[in-house]
Amino acid sequence: MPPGGSRNFLRPVEADTGRPRPGSPADSIGEQAKRIFPGPLLARWLRQSAELERVGLAGGILVAYQRYSPTIAEAVDPEAAFAFIDVVKSLAFASGRQAAILCSAAGAKAAVKLQSPDDFARWSAIMAETADRAPESASAICERMETLLTRLSLDGFESWLSTGLRVGGSDRQRRLQFFTFADPTAERALLREAGDTLFADMERRLRSFATALWGHPLVLREHGMTASGALIRRPSFDGDFVRVPPSYPGVRGGQAEALYRASLAHIAAHLRFGSGRFPVGGLKPLQIALVSLVEDARVEHLAMRMLPGLRRLWLPYHVARAGGSLTAELMLPRLARALIDPSFVDEDAWIVKGRALFFDKRADLEDATLSRRIGNLMGNDLGQMRVQFNQRTYVVEPAYRDDNLGLWNFDQGNPDEADALDEVVESRRIERQETEDPEEPQRQETEREEDSAQRVKPRERPDEHGVPIARLPEWDYAAGRERPQWVTVMEWPMKEGDPRWVDEVLHRRRDTLARIDGLVRAARVSRPLRVNRQPEGDRLDLDACITAAIDRRPGPRAGSSALHHHRAAASRSFHPAAARLLAVHRGPGAGFDLERPAGRAGGGCPLGARARRGGRSLRHPRLQLERARGAALPPH
Repeated sequence: MPPGGSRNFLRPVEADTGRPRPGSPADSIGEQAKRIFPGPLLARWLRQSAELERVGLAGGILVAYQRYSPTIAEAVDPEAAFAFIDVVKSLAFASGRQAAILCSAAGAKAAVKLQSPDDFARWSAIMAETADRAPESASAICERMETLLTRLSLDGFESWLSTGLRVGGSDRQRRLQFFTFADPTAERALLREAGDTLFADMERRLRSFATALWGHPLVLREHGMTASGALIRRPSFDGDFVRVPPSYPGVRGGQAEALYRASLAHIAAHLRFGSGRFPVGGLKPLQIALVSLVEDARVEHLAMRMLPGLRRLWLPYHVARAGGSLTAELMLPRLARALIDPSFVDEDAWIVKGRALFFDKRADLEDATLSRRIGNLMGNDLGQMRVQFNQRTYVVEPAYRDDNLGLWNFDQGNPDEADALDEVVESRRIERQETEDPEEPQRQETEREEDSAQRVKPRERPDEHGVPIARLPEWDYAAGRERPQWVTVMEWPMKEGDPRWVDEVLHRRRDTLARIDGLVRAARVSRPLRVNRQPEGDRLDLDACITAAIDRRPGPRAGSSALHHHRAAASRSFHPAAARLLAVHRGPGAGFDLERPAGRAGGGCPLGARARRGGRSLRHPRLQLERARGAALPPH
């Protein structure tokens, strides 16, 4: 080796000309890049590549940059590709070589998604800052870049990263769990930033709806995401235990709640009218799919006999149209619609036969073996038609139906059909294995006990862990948005301290306390009273109207015009029970400052008259709350 450890013989370009060295990796790559970097831009690009080697980032990092930077230049502009090398170096030094290699691939994906030079420059700055604040997580973020930018806008992506950094704080392991989606908080944050309507926001209503249908409570849980951040698109059930997608992408508001209701009603129909799991036996994957489809139709028809309105809930999701190519992915949704929609016309012979087989046995719908008989026949017909069926890509349609895993006993298959059985289980269950929770059976049993009691009992925890008493929203000033149900308030017994500190704060902030005290004393928490027999108002006073009609009957006499009532402030008021939450914040390099009112329940009360509680921030998202003083409420 030459003196000083020089490695010029490995340089991919000539220092004086900027041309590729003959035979170097840059030689062939440079030929491919000539279309993207015309003229002098090619020499500049090669000098950029040489810069990576000069700072010790040759090998895989150099190859990745040379491979993906032309895509960045083509999607955005060459200057973006040249500037991107600084991001690669930042990740290499902060997070390691693997992160830098993945960063080049992520940069190409981001360039194709964003295309705007300003947006790509902003994305690059976000990635460099994230690598500096969470170096252990840079590789995980880059690996999931396509999914993240597909689901999120650039603002949403930045906000999601900010959430992860706040959740993890200084804990490297917790940050990594967030950015690899091992922490459920990451999934919920992603869905919120994407603007999806979340199951968690309507869980209580949906649980009540499912119980009200047949008087049978269900244990509801969300599906987790796959390790790549992909959503599981269909609900599943195992007995009373039901998993649902955390959201349905693109379905929002009332439409999302209606889709969840349709899914839970369908699963509840299986539990109400099903007869246990089917043995797989010698069935092939296509036959399993068809038997499941017929069983879905069978339990839905039995449910609609008792609750006819369920048809209006399910029917809008059957949107398959007649015609099209003869593929199983298109034929099965058409058959599903034909078995529930009387107005659907499909003249295909296979669809006509399936509909006839099902409705000719309408009197035998309570016999679960009907589904297997019809499904076997229909599957044999498709096999004779040489219709292809890819079990790994098949998704049950319509969207409200479950994945059908709860209908089958996959543990009693014939060894001769083990290969086909493994294919079904692997394709349907892979996401579930990635999110399996060893503590789930215990939580399931606990929730069943709670549901049977029709109430939730708070669980006391040891003093060192605190007792959860509330979930509160929080305003994220950095992201510029409110995060609902973000902070869990944990109550601890307050330790004794020096009371002189309280007196000092009250004295130092006496002007602020006087203003708060005046506002609270001026407030009135009361119930509006209805004022009757008024000439104007928002509603008719029925008693006054009846009296006026009676007065007019005997003869011509003046009737009352005071025929309305309205709501006015109450003449009586009551003293509210209130609790003031004081969040004590510690800024960087500063001591504790004034206690800031973070929330108020039930109106308010004069300072010191009812109760005071102080809080101090713990590792997000919990707030430690300590009871400072309490007093009995006065009589009303």
